[in-house]
Amino acid sequence: MNKEVGYKAWLEQGGAQTEAGRNSRAYAIRTIEKNLAALGMPFKDLDEAWEGDRFVALRARLKQMRDDARSGGQDYRLLMPDSEYPHNRLANWGSWLGQYGRFLAGELPGSSKDADRIRQYVLEHYIEPAREDGRGQVEVLVREVNAALGLNQAWPNICQALKGRIFQDLAQVPPPEQIGADQSSATVFSFDVRGRRISRPALGKLRTRFLALCPDFRSFVEPGTGWAHGEKAYKVAAISRVQSALSGDATDELLGRSVFEILKTAAKDGPLVRWQTEDAIAKNAPDLLAEFHTAIGRLVRSEEAPEVALSTAHAAFEGLRSRGATSLTYGERINILSSALAMVHPKAMAPLKITRINEVWETLTGEKLFVEASADIGADYRRLADGFDEICEIMRDEWRWEPQDWLDIQGFLWIANDKTTEVPAKPNEAAASNENAETPMSISPVNLILYGPPGTGKTFSTATEAVRLCGEPVPQDRAELMAVYQRLVAAGRIEFVTFHQSMTYEDFVEGRQPMTGGDGDGEAESSGFRLETVHGVFRRIAKRAETSRGRSSGDDMIRLEGRQVFKMSIGEANNPEDAHLFEEAIEGGYTLLGFDDIDWSDEKYASREAIFEACKDHRDGGGDIDARSGWVQMPFRFRNWVRHGDIVIVSKGNQQFRAIGEFVGDYEFKPRPEGGYAHRRAVRWLWVDRDGVEVSEIYSRGFMQQSIYLLYDSELNIPALERYMNSQRNDGGDEPDQFVLIIDEINRANISKVFGELITLLEADKRLNQPNAVRVRLPYSGDEFGVPSNLHILGTMNTADRSIALLDTALRRRFTFREIMPDASILKDAAEKCGIDLPQLLTTINERIEYLYDREHQIGHAYFTACRSQADVDEVMRHKVIPLLAEYFFEDWAKIAAVLGDMEPGEGSITGGFLKRAILNPPPGLDDGDAVVRFRWQVRSVDEGFDYSKLVGT
Repeated sequence: MNKEVGYKAWLEQGGAQTEAGRNSRAYAIRTIEKNLAALGMPFKDLDEAWEGDRFVALRARLKQMRDDARSGGQDYRLLMPDSEYPHNRLANWGSWLGQYGRFLAGELPGSSKDADRIRQYVLEHYIEPAREDGRGQVEVLVREVNAALGLNQAWPNICQALKGRIFQDLAQVPPPEQIGADQSSATVFSFDVRGRRISRPALGKLRTRFLALCPDFRSFVEPGTGWAHGEKAYKVAAISRVQSALSGDATDELLGRSVFEILKTAAKDGPLVRWQTEDAIAKNAPDLLAEFHTAIGRLVRSEEAPEVALSTAHAAFEGLRSRGATSLTYGERINILSSALAMVHPKAMAPLKITRINEVWETLTGEKLFVEASADIGADYRRLADGFDEICEIMRDEWRWEPQDWLDIQGFLWIANDKTTEVPAKPNEAAASNENAETPMSISPVNLILYGPPGTGKTFSTATEAVRLCGEPVPQDRAELMAVYQRLVAAGRIEFVTFHQSMTYEDFVEGRQPMTGGDGDGEAESSGFRLETVHGVFRRIAKRAETSRGRSSGDDMIRLEGRQVFKMSIGEANNPEDAHLFEEAIEGGYTLLGFDDIDWSDEKYASREAIFEACKDHRDGGGDIDARSGWVQMPFRFRNWVRHGDIVIVSKGNQQFRAIGEFVGDYEFKPRPEGGYAHRRAVRWLWVDRDGVEVSEIYSRGFMQQSIYLLYDSELNIPALERYMNSQRNDGGDEPDQFVLIIDEINRANISKVFGELITLLEADKRLNQPNAVRVRLPYSGDEFGVPSNLHILGTMNTADRSIALLDTALRRRFTFREIMPDASILKDAAEKCGIDLPQLLTTINERIEYLYDREHQIGHAYFTACRSQADVDEVMRHKVIPLLAEYFFEDWAKIAAVLGDMEPGEGSITGGFLKRAILNPPPGLDDGDAVVRFRWQVRSVDEGFDYSKLVGT
């Protein structure tokens, strides 16, 4: 290797700190280059190999060696004849070969980037030594990396560097398992260093879901009679039909036509390919249809390696698209070609739908498999093959599932990643549930607007929708439903806001408000005022949703009953020099108290007087200390008031809190070399958010500037506090709590003014943890903000107030609209009590309104649902319906009379069932034929009553 000196210098500049590490890499590259011929490579040196195919064939050969070594083969001895752990060493050599490729490509070493130094350090000091020692796993503690590289509390940078795809490619490892809080010095990343790319935890979750959906599945040889059996059966039947077509002597074109016909009719409920693709070619580019079929026929007849055959067919399809077969999109090309090839090579290909395979591939490896912008069908196929081989090996050797081909693996991924099917409840769970309740399903982000005329029950329906979106059972009884709804409101999982013309971005998202006084632990009150960023209703509920890590409800949830709740400060929140105290406490599992470094462990200090005397002695007489001072009170409370199981809330200034925990230990005295904060108690931290949350979420007043004190039970929002206490329990891998923001009368505000940049963030695929997640920097706080996937938006819109057609186009595109129209059948019970055919009355009124005006201005059934007598109906008609009609028709009483059935032909007086019309006498001087006939309209008096016969046909 004539470039060894330059390569070592490049490695050193890029962060490879030890000479031994650089020498190991250079030795590996030399050995590979020396054995190119023995490896079956047609290149004289690595420069030529890089120019030839960018090491694709060579890295594939190293992977083949790893697979052979895993199976007990000896192929690896070509490169490392004496190695005891060839599989792990080959994984290292593969990543080093990739590094050498970047060196040959002229990439600059990343010595100036912390991220590059972090990646190189972890690779050299953790991943590679673990492989050399034959270990399968290695754990990396963020704090240790930070200290070793001399970084300044760079926890987020380290976490981001180690979780990213760049490091996975560099180290040839799958996405790591993260242990502990996110972006903390105590965060631990567990890496599988066995040269695998599939995430074991993610694959394990898919396995659990698959078995829940296929309860009688034992193995692919004994798949049972359910979904797993059916998923394979129709593909096997299609293969049999394709094999029959191949046995004839048809031309490539006729064969391809037959194969596509088989693929598009393989299953009624889910064909392997879309018939519309072929149909569009036949209509828009008929002269290309024969070439389309020929490409498919040649693919199924090809005897070349799968990646070569696929690349050839894909190039043919690309050419057809450029010539006018526009329906052959990238996704369609992948779908058709993979399905066709799977019919003849089921051990080397399976039918793929690009959206579904990319979704599950990102779950398993952290990246999409097929991306058009960087498409390389041959390379993409090899990545697919590597992943499927790895999954097959796990299924065969660890799960004992006996996979027969790629169809088994694809079927497993298809079923396990299906989002539309609910996992059946276990028998005991089903029996325990309310038989009249709807079962909650796994919910994706929902943006829904209920729209319709006034009085159709839109706001009434939001309670049902909100409870359902929260994932809770929906009782049929209204009283039970509202009890569940109010419980979720109290817990902060449902918020209700009504939009109006004066609503602003500052009210809804965030704004600046003047504040007076101090806002820090231990700070004195200040005069004057300051402007502070205050979160609106949307940011508050988004914060709750984002910090939820698991279900906060259940039989095993932690409750406040019988517990005391303490507020504590750990250092001064606004003092950077105290920041390490909070991190230390969270990482160590305890809380800290300052004040004098006196050991209060002795039993005598159960007395306040004893603590007071000790403090005086500590100060040679005590100075200004008395029994009521903080130097006495705080240690006394910390030592004597706290009981096991009590709750501690850690403040962040006077207006926020940043952690909640449960006291699990007795008082301890642990002096520190620098002095201070020597008093501690063990705590099980239940919830942590370093950014802090408004104290008003759980307590009706701000915190006081005391290091520890009891909070008043009467001031606590207990449901909300219990939700926070339980929201980050993720031991069971549960989905987080679902949250719902209800926006009543959403169309009455200036939408673009109120939502601002949130219009973009509301889209389902732009939510946090979604494929196209987007964050924006907010204008007032400067915070980066995204909308969590577990926050649903539920709006209502009165179409009589503003037509749906006039609604902001951006809002229309991001929301689903569900129309709620008047339902006269709901009034049957009320009709029996009133003695009036209310369903017919409502239907008649609405038909006439629709004729004279439009369907959006009908009268809703809700106006009449509470009626129990004719007097009640009269009240509704007199004070609600007739005034509403007057507004609709702009005081055109002739139209109002027509709606009510009181209009008569001619220009005489009228005495109708609801209205009376009298002719007005013209003023003097206008009675010689010049006067226009004018009328006075009146609503019949209460004494006269209403006559409903012309509305209900009686």
